Amino acid sequence: MARRLPLLSLLLVGFVIPLSCSSKDDDGPSQGTGGSAGAPVTGTGGFGGDLSGGFVCKEFAGLGNCGVDAVTAKTTPVNMLLVLDKSGSMASPPDESSSVSLWDATRSALSTALEDAPAPVSFGLQMYPARDLALDCGGNCCDMPDGEGVDIPIEEGDDVRERIVHMLERTNPGGGTPTAAALARAYSYFSTGAGADLEGDRFVLLATDGGPNCNSGASCELDACTVNIDGQCKNPEVNCCSTNRAGCLDDAETLGQIQLLRGIGVDTFVVGLTGTEQYAEQLDEFAVAGGRPREGKPEKYFKVGAQGSADGLAQVLSEITTQLVQSCDLQLAETPPDLNQVNVAVNCDVIPWGNPPDDKPTGGDGGQGGQGGMSSVDPDDDDANGGENFWWLDESTDPPTVRIGGNICGTIENEGVERIDIVLGCPTVR
Repeated sequence: MARRLPLLSLLLVGFVIPLSCSSKDDDGPSQGTGGSAGAPVTGTGGFGGDLSGGFVCKEFAGLGNCGVDAVTAKTTPVNMLLVLDKSGSMASPPDESSSVSLWDATRSALSTALEDAPAPVSFGLQMYPARDLALDCGGNCCDMPDGEGVDIPIEEGDDVRERIVHMLERTNPGGGTPTAAALARAYSYFSTGAGADLEGDRFVLLATDGGPNCNSGASCELDACTVNIDGQCKNPEVNCCSTNRAGCLDDAETLGQIQLLRGIGVDTFVVGLTGTEQYAEQLDEFAVAGGRPREGKPEKYFKVGAQGSADGLAQVLSEITTQLVQSCDLQLAETPPDLNQVNVAVNCDVIPWGNPPDDKPTGGDGGQGGQGGMSSVDPDDDDANGGENFWWLDESTDPPTVRIGGNICGTIENEGVERIDIVLGCPTVR
């Protein structure tokens, strides 16, 4: 089966150029000089490479005798730094029925997720605290790794994914939960380090199993002491953080670091593993501040329950990476020369132009919205577009953006498609 085409703001740097075109009123097709009508499209350069997996179009169904040349396009790169909690609590099983630790389940889930993640996503890794801290870490439980860089800088390709898995396999849990310090390391990497020069979109994926702590300058009452909250204080009536300030909940500093990352264009996904249930309020706040809250669930963060924790985490990571690389919006590299001769094909099948939402501009005179006396209506109204697939051209962006609607958009976002083509020079199919 062909590789699913990743779609994240496809920036078309070359349109499909017709070699010949025939309207219904023509006597017959006129052959272009570059090839014959209906010639296979090889997708020179592919969508940022041969991301179509060799899926070619022998013709574009719906355009009749219009032949096309190759198309060149590229996806916007996606760069994701995994910021992973390896604190001592990860050594415990997620529930009484589990035979493996939460750390082992997490490593297994990450291995699966990295193997299955879409090709355009580049990964890096920062674990916290330091990798060499054991369960009996003594007085240095909050130490971060030496140096200023991250454990594994973000790179594209399978090699870096394998290196991440290998490092996880050689790492054991231990230490506290210096989440704010780990995010500060991520901020330095993205603002002044090697991550500042990365092209494309940049993200942090924060995965933790507990409340952030390790701020030795903090002070707190019993109800904000993570030692007490986690049931590790020998006397639950005593504030164990009165003599161990590093155990205080460090939510304010953690929130501040997430906001700093957002300020430089780095959104944060927040994943709460088993053990974070009592910190749901703080994790929700982190998720909203990070700009990527989970939709359709009671929690704003991505919650992974105890049952099937490895599978649950793998599914969450798949959900996150999938939404980053599949979109129904395709921004063009430049405005087409004739807006009345633009077509959109999904998996080589041309879908018709439809009415844009009534609250969206269409460009007025000469644009798609100004043709044929069609009024702007809500595309979610089945009567408006016949319940069929459609597209419209949003000229409020510069260059314009093709926006796809109907059932096919759900397929693009949830399953992916082999290829999407923008075809110029043939009368728009309506």
